[in-house]
Amino acid sequence: YHLHSLSKGDAFIAAQERESLSEDTSFTFLGYKIIRVRSALLGRTWAAYFKVIFALSYMSNVILPQGWDDWGDTSK
Repeated sequence: YHLHSLSKGDAFIAAQERESLSEDTSFTFLGYKIIRVRSALLGRTWAAYFKVIFALSYMSNVILPQGWDDWGDTSK
């Protein structure tokens, strides 16, 4: 799979929310190639619990080094 983000502003690849750690939900990116024209973050947290998996995927240098945005809440 190829994922091309064409956002003109802040870009996030994924945002996922769970109510608790025991929930068996996630976003999974398996075998993706992530490229885009502008820089992006892997994701952002919506709630205290989240799960996003990037496995066996290529990420070009457009992914910003911090990787994730905690929306100013370091507990996330």
